[in-house]
Amino acid sequence: MKIISRGAEAILYDVGDKIKKERISKTYRLPQIDITLRKTRARKELNNMTRLAAIGVNVPHITQDGDFGLRIDKIKGITLQKLIKTNDQNLNVLFQMLGEQIKKIHDFDIIHGDLAPTNMVINNMQPFLIDFGLSYQSKSIEDKATDIVLFLKLLRSLHTNENLISAFFKGYLPNKLFLDKIEQIKKRARYL
Repeated sequence: MKIISRGAEAILYDVGDKIKKERISKTYRLPQIDITLRKTRARKELNNMTRLAAIGVNVPHITQDGDFGLRIDKIKGITLQKLIKTNDQNLNVLFQMLGEQIKKIHDFDIIHGDLAPTNMVINNMQPFLIDFGLSYQSKSIEDKATDIVLFLKLLRSLHTNENLISAFFKGYLPNKLFLDKIEQIKKRARYL
């Protein structure tokens, strides 16, 4: 198995048409706590992605691989970040679909936790969401709005066309309460 990437929480391996994600042991944790955390986080990622696939969210197929690992189908395509860097014109339909996908996740009370353009793969102009390693369940408007604020901040750091952000919201269809919460979070974040 060839290592694709090594992160703080996991190592990704290339295994043909799949990616193996293996949660890394942390020597600074007590062994029993480390084992419990790694098992729980792998299972949570598996469960959230499986539930989202069942309601029609574009996520790769995922299965358990041992206590600490996952096998995830590779999605051929380009990350949203790379696509924006090469061409952010004529992507309005894609951004509207992305808004619809993320709205489905939030309506199902799942928070992605890392809605970065690098965690979105575009295949045939269809957005797929990947890396649910930080995902969790929450009904909180604050948590959902925070997910969106992070996404918007990262988009703007790529100098994304504001029309694309408008297209995203056309797909997400936030209500006034949600938009107000986004503005509250943005104001707080300026002073951190």
